[in-house]
Parts: sequence; structure tokens; C-alpha cells
Amino acid sequence: WLKFNIAAHTMLLLRKRLHELPGCCDPVVSLPGSEGDQIDDHAALELAHQLKRNTCFTGVLDLPGNAITEASVPALVSALAHLPLAGLVLRDNPVRNRAGTELRSLLECGTLRTLDIRGTKITDDGVAQVCLGARKNPQLRHLMLAEVGHDGLRCLLDAVLRLPELETVHVTIRDVPNLHRDRATTTDADFDVSDYTAKKADKEEEEEDDEELAAQKAQAAAEAAARRARMVEGDFDSDEEDGTAEPRGSVALQNLLAEVVRTVECTVTLKGFDICGAQEVKAAEEDVARILDERAGREQQDKASAEQTGVSTCGASLDAQVDELAKATEARRAQSMSFLRDADLDDSSTRFLGVRPYFNRRLVGLLDDALYQCQAHKMKGNAAVQTWQGEMAFVAMHLRRAIEAGRAV
Repeated sequence: WLKFNIAAHTMLLLRKRLHELPGCCDPVVSLPGSEGDQIDDHAALELAHQLKRNTCFTGVLDLPGNAITEASVPALVSALAHLPLAGLVLRDNPVRNRAGTELRSLLECGTLRTLDIRGTKITDDGVAQVCLGARKNPQLRHLMLAEVGHDGLRCLLDAVLRLPELETVHVTIRDVPNLHRDRATTTDADFDVSDYTAKKADKEEEEEDDEELAAQKAQAAAEAAARRARMVEGDFDSDEEDGTAEPRGSVALQNLLAEVVRTVECTVTLKGFDICGAQEVKAAEEDVARILDERAGREQQDKASAEQTGVSTCGASLDAQVDELAKATEARRAQSMSFLRDADLDDSSTRFLGVRPYFNRRLVGLLDDALYQCQAHKMKGNAAVQTWQGEMAFVAMHLRRAIEAGRAV
């Protein structure tokens, strides 16, 4: 009765929350689970039914800490496939690898920008399906995964290189080829020989055999201990004389971690790449953090320099060049008129008046102005000035108007 009451209460909350959803005005629907009140598979099916009825939802569906398994994920994906969903959070749900195929089909819809499956049981096989779907979704920006081995990490790195807008990645790495384990065909009971009864020998022969066996075991143990001592003697790196070398993991893990660092370095859109795991991944985690910090510092420096120069767009640069040309034209025009303003009209001054330079400079100023106006009409798409005959006619017209207005005197 208590379980039924909790499920019914959860369904009522789902109906109320989704019926009150005002479309894109509320971008996140958060239904976190708590102790004694979690969304199970039955409630997840009800949630899928309500989502099919609400066709205007375009936000993020946040379902952390619930009891959703892979049994109800196909119904959820089928309900979300027709919606322009922006994100799906299934963190800390007991979802297994079988849900990876459904998540792949949801990613291939092309609208999902956030996927969070941290804390789930989706490991290498499921992560491989998720990464295949992510490669076909260029809008994906945030990808948070659960624990993976070497195979899952390879699939993730291949997907990161193909996502042009990816910003955040989270993954937990284990130093094993694959976290998937097939079900065992034998159990411990198959090797239980505690009820076996051997044939009893005579008492004297048994005592002699026990003493001889104990001596042989002691001698073998001493020889094995001596061999182990000789083998581990001096077994540490030359730069760590105390013999306490940090664990580095297997060779395959070292190669994959080096590939992680190279991938982060060449993917310029990444702003965060969280690596969790044992002590073996510490060095790679520090290298990734250093690369991202340097990239953020360079971006801030470039932004500050662009703000300081005041020219941050191509349009602003062109406007500055046009203003500079206009100021130069006005300066030349003022310089050509300075002869008449500054000269004294007595005999000595008129004798040294540069008549030819004055008219040359005046004519050059008018021609500059005419060519500038012609180029402006050309940029606006005026068909009359697209040929050289049209340009000459426009310049002649501009000079005639200047003479009629008295500007050429």
C-alpha cells in the first residue's frame, strides 16, 4: 500500500507540473528523487505519457537520483523524440547498458545539447552507442558520462574530435580494457571440497608424512621470499631514490591519457574536461587543467586587447577608414584655400602668388571629391557607374555642378 501511495503521489506531481508548464518560458523541469519518493519505471511511463501530450516543451528534463532503469527508457525516448528537447539528465539512476541504444537514437534527432548519465551503470558498451549518436549531433555542448574502461575512452575521444561546439566533458576512467563482465558460468560452490573425506593412513606414517611436508613447505617459502627480495631490489625510478614511485597504470592507459591531452589541446572549443579516477590519471588531469587555464587566459587577453583598440568588428574598421578618407579630403580642400586667406593683396604679395599650384591643388581636390562620390554610388549598386564611360560622365557632371556653384573659383 505504501509503495502504491508513493507512486500515485508522484504521478499527481508529474501531471500538475507538466500541465502548468508554459512552454519555452520554463526551460528546466527538475524532478529529483529523494529517500522514499523516487520516480520508478511505472511513474516514468506516466511521465512519458504526459510528455506526449505537451508538445511545446523545449527545455531540459532533469531526473537525478530516481529509480529509473533501462526498462522505461524506450518509452521516455519515444515521447521525447518529437520534442525539440535541449537536455536530458539521468544522473544517479540505475540505468544499464541496454539504454545506450535508445540514447543514441535521441542524440541523432539533432536537438539535444546536454546529456548527463553520471552515476549510472552505462559503461563501455553503452557509452560506445552514446558516442555514435553524439557524432551525428553537432549541437551537443555538454556530455557527462559514467565510468568507462579503455574501450569507452577511445570512443569518447573519437566523438570529441567530431563535435564542433562541445564545451564540457566529464568521465571517470578505470584501468581495465572493458568494464562489461559476462555472467559467470561457475560459482564458488563448484570448487567447495570441504565435505571431501580422504582415506586415513596409519598413525605413524601420517606423522612422518606431516613432518616431511612441513619441512618442504618451509624450505619452499624461504626460497620464494629470497627470490622476491632479489627481484624488487632497486625497483624504482632513478629520479625517485626513496623508492616511492607514483602509480602510472598500464601501458594502454598511459597511451590513452596522452591521447586525451592531445585531444584537449587541439579542440579549441573545450572549456572543461573533467577526468576522475584513481591515482594513475592525476598527471593527465593536471595537464588538461593547465591547457584549459592557458586557453582561458589567452581568450581574456585577446578580448581585452580588442576592447582597448576599439575596433572589434569589420564594420567598425570600415567606418573608421571612411572617416579617415573624409578628413583627408577636407584637409586638402582647406589647404588649397589657405593661399587666398593668408596672402596680403599688395604688389609684393601678388608678385609671388603661386597661381599654377593653387589651381592644381584645387582641381585635385574636386577630382578626389568626384571620385569618392562615384565610388559611393558604385557600392550602392548604381548601374549607371558600373562602366568606365559611366564613371567619366559622373565625374564630368560633378565638375560642372561645382563650377556652377562657384566652388571652382
